[in-house]
Amino acid sequence: MNIKRICEIAVKEAKELYDTDLDYTPESIDRLDKMLEAASQETPLSERRRRSIAVEFGFYLGETMLKNGMAEAGWEWKGAKVPMIDLELASGVKLNPVVKVYRRLCNGEEDEVKSFYNVGIAITKGAFYK
Repeated sequence: MNIKRICEIAVKEAKELYDTDLDYTPESIDRLDKMLEAASQETPLSERRRRSIAVEFGFYLGETMLKNGMAEAGWEWKGAKVPMIDLELASGVKLNPVVKVYRRLCNGEEDEVKSFYNVGIAITKGAFYK
């Protein structure tokens, strides 16, 4: 699975369908959240479309996390197939951005992706496990 290629598609789709610029910066996570809210309001949002959005933008979320400190700390993609492809540390700590985006689409703001991003970065900096 070519995660980088899927992310390129996500960035292009965000711009074309939602007029949203995604650039792998921490600030882009707020824009991603707003875009996912708009996507969740599409009528009707089929299960197939929901899963497609979750994969594309879940990988984008994960790649943004990796580019902003998590890769240097040893996080990497692991897993055989979607949705069980996680970001994982050698210690066994796992995060699943694809599932997080799927939940965001299903549950709305209560599952916003900004907090997921912040927790991942905090774990990386040692704020949770000492």
